[in-house]
Amino acid sequence: MSKIGAYITTHNNPLFLRFALLQVLAQTTRPNVVAIHQNNHHPSYLWAVGDLIGPAQRDGMQFLNLESPHLDRVQDWYLIPIRVLIDQGCDYFFKCDHDDIYYNFHIARLLQALQSGFDFVINRNAGRLVLAPGKPYEYLPSADFSETHAPGGMSGSWAFTRAFAIQNVHDLAAAPTDRCWEDQITAWETLPRFEGKISRIESDAPSTCYVSYGGNVSSAHWACLEWARANKHLFMND
Repeated sequence: MSKIGAYITTHNNPLFLRFALLQVLAQTTRPNVVAIHQNNHHPSYLWAVGDLIGPAQRDGMQFLNLESPHLDRVQDWYLIPIRVLIDQGCDYFFKCDHDDIYYNFHIARLLQALQSGFDFVINRNAGRLVLAPGKPYEYLPSADFSETHAPGGMSGSWAFTRAFAIQNVHDLAAAPTDRCWEDQITAWETLPRFEGKISRIESDAPSTCYVSYGGNVSSAHWACLEWARANKHLFMND
């Protein structure tokens, strides 16, 4: 039977870790193994999900807590849990960012695409939620991320096969430090090797929603711009 792995990378945010794991546990198709990678300089906050892990373990799920207090290369945030899931014998790998929304059919939908012969699957379309301070939220049910994120879709929404994982780990490890973002390295180095085995899903009802709240690197400007618009009087001279 195929073995499904999911990995959550989390940085200094117990609330986000709990939020992410709750979404994984709500999936109609659950992973067999979940790797939680805490990449921060602070004490472990596995306590934030301890009550969730116990019951899931009794249901047969396996959890791996990985802690890296001193990582200089951002791509290692992702390389480490993927490598561990490879060692655990996983056949399919699902990325779960700790600050995005994953609807309960996400794994089931992408798994179907992987099992049909693709090695890499990503949501070209995803919901977009902008949380700007002092302003009502802005939500689009389906936005095109093909030009927003390097892999041609929402980078937090992808899944891939074991063959892709092995190559991706090699590429992430070999990449120079100045190519810091894992989605860029994946797009530039790994994806070209799997041409013809890539699926970018277009849907009016996507399985994920990207959240911009001012703390994410690739889209913080969306939230900051909305805040600036709402508070433009602060920047105007009398």
